[in-house]
Formats: sequence, C-alpha cells, structure tokens
Amino acid sequence: MRDIKFRAWVKESWSSQLQKWIKEKLFYCVFLMKGHIRIPDSSLSSANFDECEIMQCTGLKDKNGKEIYENNVLRMYIKSTVNGNNITVIDTVKITFESGAFWYKGKFYTGCDWNFYNAEDIEVIGNIYENPELLKGVKI
Repeated sequence: MRDIKFRAWVKESWSSQLQKWIKEKLFYCVFLMKGHIRIPDSSLSSANFDECEIMQCTGLKDKNGKEIYENNVLRMYIKSTVNGNNITVIDTVKITFESGAFWYKGKFYTGCDWNFYNAEDIEVIGNIYENPELLKGVKI
C-alpha cells in the first residue's frame, strides 16, 4: 500500500516569511480537516483552503527519484513505432487529477494510461505555479 501524500502551493496573499517557511519545509505532510489544512510541527496551526492549492502525490517517481504531484510539469519521452520505425516523441505535460485518476495532458499526448510508465522516460521539470512558461503552446 502506498502512502497518500499531499503538498500545497501558498497563494500570494500569505506573508513572504510564511511562504518561505512552507517552501523550505516543502509542505509535504498536511492533514485536511473541516475546510482547513493543519501543518504539523509548525507555529502555524491552520489555514483556510482558499489560501492555498492542495495537490496529491501520484505515488510515482521520475528518473531522478523525485515524487510526481498534481500540477507538476513533466518532460516525457514516449517511445512509439511509426511505419515500422522506432521513434521517441518528447512532450511536456501537466499532471492533473480528474474523474478519479491522474492524467497527463500535453501537446501530443493526453491520457490516464500509466501502463507505459518507466521512470527513466519521465522527468519533473517544474510546476504550473513557479514555471508556467513551460506549458507555453500546450492546450490544457
């Protein structure tokens, strides 16, 4: 059984000192209770959901061992065969959670079929909050 992990992106309305603390702690362990998030081992007892974006871990890791979360931006190397020739398509995708499944959505490929999953073919290159430019040209 896998651990169910969450992280949060703190919106701009929070103080820069609090944003810095949460970024340093990576906010990987949150408890969701009655519309609030509780942050263990912190002086902040809780915050309203409206003040941050909650993201769930997929349970998968990329080629560098980095955990893959919702709203991560990945570079995927998708191997395929076209007219008998082996090719590799490089796509930049966003990870979302919809209809009970984790989806990858990119310029060339969109789906929730992770049967192809091979960590060597996936790399976390950023997230939609800090690196929105990575998704330029990708309709999501």
